[in-house]
Amino acid sequence: MNYSETLDYLYSRLPAYHRIGRAAYRNNLDVTLALDEYFGHPHGNYRSVHIAGTNGKGSVSHMLASILMESGHKTGLYTSPHLKDFRERIRVNGKMIPEDQVVAFVRDHRDIIESVQPSFFELTAAMALDYFSREGVDVSVIETGMGGRLDSTNIIMPLLSVITNIGHDHADLLGGSPEKIAAEKAGIIKKNIPVVIGETQPETMEVFYDTAGKSHSQIYFADRNYSCIPQEDATDQEIRHFVVERLSGEDPPAGGNPFAAWKLSTAGNPSPAGNLFAVGNPSPAGNLFASGNLFVAGKRVNVAVPLGGDYQARNIQTVFQVAECLSDLLATDEKAVVSGLRKVVSNTGFSGRWQILQKRPLVICDTGHNRKGLEYVIRQTEKVNAGRKHFVLGFAGDKD
Repeated sequence: MNYSETLDYLYSRLPAYHRIGRAAYRNNLDVTLALDEYFGHPHGNYRSVHIAGTNGKGSVSHMLASILMESGHKTGLYTSPHLKDFRERIRVNGKMIPEDQVVAFVRDHRDIIESVQPSFFELTAAMALDYFSREGVDVSVIETGMGGRLDSTNIIMPLLSVITNIGHDHADLLGGSPEKIAAEKAGIIKKNIPVVIGETQPETMEVFYDTAGKSHSQIYFADRNYSCIPQEDATDQEIRHFVVERLSGEDPPAGGNPFAAWKLSTAGNPSPAGNLFAVGNPSPAGNLFASGNLFVAGKRVNVAVPLGGDYQARNIQTVFQVAECLSDLLATDEKAVVSGLRKVVSNTGFSGRWQILQKRPLVICDTGHNRKGLEYVIRQTEKVNAGRKHFVLGFAGDKD
C-alpha cells in the first residue's frame, strides 16, 4: 500500500468516532492492552505527561511540548483530531511522522490489526507510542482522545497528569453531569503521581480531591496558584500579550515536592516496561517551590503568544503550573517557558485556535466544538471591530 491507500484503510476499515459515533467507543481497554503487549510497552522507554479535559487540552499539550523542546528535550507530541493531515497527530520535535513510517506501521503489523480489530483511535495511539520509542524521545506529551478512564492513552505511567477543565461534551458516553464527566477524566490520575487541575469548579472539586486522595496523588489547582491576564491587544493581531503572576495560592505540600512520595515500580501497573527511577527511591526532583526561580509568589512574567484567543489565559495558567511541577525534573525554567510559549506555533505546527486566515476580509478560524468553547469564541467576536459578521459552523453528530 502507498500512503493514500494506507489512509483509506485506516479510515474505512477501522471504527472511528468521527464517522460512526458511539459504536466506535469501547467500554474497556482490552484491545489497547493487547496492542501494548504486542509492541512491548514502548511508552516505558521515555517519560510522559498525560493531558485530559473538555476544553484546552490541545492548547496545553502544544504549549507544553514547545516548552519542553525549548528546555532541550527531544519531545514527542500526540494529539487529536487532526485538521488537514493525519500526520498532525504524531510529532517529534514538531515534525510530523513521515508518510513512509505510517505506511510501514500498517504494513508490518497488519496481522495483529486484523486479529484484534482496533478502533481508529486505538491504533493511532499505539502507532504514536511505538514511534516515539523508535525515535528515542526523552519525553512525550500525550493528549487523551475522549474522557480518560477508558481512553486508549490511559496505559502510560506519566510524570504528571493534567486535567484542564470539565464541561458538557460527549455526555452520551461520559455522563450527563459535570460530576460524572469529571469522574471519567479523573481516571487518568495514577497512584502516587501528582495531578494538575487547570480550573477550580465547585461541582467537580470533590471528585478530584476524592480520586487524588485515594491514589495518594498530590493535587494542584492552577488557577489558585497563577493568574493570567490578557492585555488589550487588537483582536485581529496574530500575537497576544499576557501577564502571568504567581499567587500565594495553596500551601506547598510537605517538603515542597509533589514527587517526594513517588516510587515507580512495575507491580500492578498496566505496563511492566521498567522504571524511570530506581525502584523504591523517590524521583530526583528537588523543591519545586524553591526561592529564586520563575515560580516565586508575587513574581510577574510577560509572555507573548501567537494565539489570539482571550481564553488562552486559562490554558497559560495551567501550563505555568505544569512547568512549575516539572521545573527541577525537566528544566522547565523561565527562559524555556517564555520562549516555548512564544514559539508554540513554529515549534509544533499548532493551528485552529482563533487563527487569522486572512485580514481583508477578516476571516478567523476556531475549533471550539461545544457550548463552553463557542461561548468563548462568540464573546471574543464581540470585540472585533467589523461590520456584519458571518458564522460558518460545523458539528459532529453527537451535539445537541
